[in-house]
Amino acid sequence: MLKKITAAAAALALALVLYIPAAADAGGDKCLSAAVVTADVLNFRSSPELGVNIIGSAEKDEEILVLSEADGWCRVYYDGEYGWMYGDYLEYLPEGAPGLGTGRITGSYVRFRSAPSTTDSDVYSYLFVGDEVNIIGVSGEWYKVEYDERVGYVYSSYVRLTAECDDSAEIRDRLVSTVKSCLGYGYVYGGQSPESGFDCSGLVCYVYSSCGISLPRTATAMYNDADKIDKSELLPGDLVFFACGSGWYITHVGMYIGDGVFIHASTGSARVRTNDLGEAYFAGCFYGAARVKGL
Repeated sequence: MLKKITAAAAALALALVLYIPAAADAGGDKCLSAAVVTADVLNFRSSPELGVNIIGSAEKDEEILVLSEADGWCRVYYDGEYGWMYGDYLEYLPEGAPGLGTGRITGSYVRFRSAPSTTDSDVYSYLFVGDEVNIIGVSGEWYKVEYDERVGYVYSSYVRLTAECDDSAEIRDRLVSTVKSCLGYGYVYGGQSPESGFDCSGLVCYVYSSCGISLPRTATAMYNDADKIDKSELLPGDLVFFACGSGWYITHVGMYIGDGVFIHASTGSARVRTNDLGEAYFAGCFYGAARVKGL
């Protein structure tokens, strides 16, 4: 009996020593593919529809990164910014090098592999939250990166692209512009994109991702992760939190846009809308204000 117990204990100890946790996804920019522009000039828009603000344009044979698809449109990362291009004028590539620059790891124990595969590759090392990699290519849903003088692959869900926002004022302007472009979209629990609709924290995550900033997915985690500020210190782009349930805990989040107004994905009206912080309902359940670190 003693031998059996000892053997079991030894096996357990060995398992604990060899155990490597799976990487925890923390909100990277999962991609679909690199793509090349086939039109002479292709407009780059802030939302997936004609007639909305044109951010810029890409020329024929330029490579871009496709992040997702929705109703014929592609959400893309191009020239340091997030936006939309019409999919009919993009041709997917098995591999590409759209000039993505640097990215930051968003998970722990993220595997840095020798090939873009979870089964047919060696693990060079493990990467952790905040590690910076140089992205030199795209292979399907994998980024080809340089790290520690070595070239390998990291799954794109664990990498946040570094958008080219020069300063906090520029970031705030872009946040406000993006959240305003979401007005009118439907409320959908668990939604985090225009094509699916938004819930309150999903809207905030989506908007911040327009500047390459990855936030926790829940309102409570956002509040805990941010710098707390007084309501009088609010600036456009800051976050406002509410305790609208039966207990005094966070149940809702929105983004402040200035002049006492915030935008949020509202369950009551089932859409993304504006409200005033001074309205009786929201003043009564106001929990606190917070600023994302670095702004």
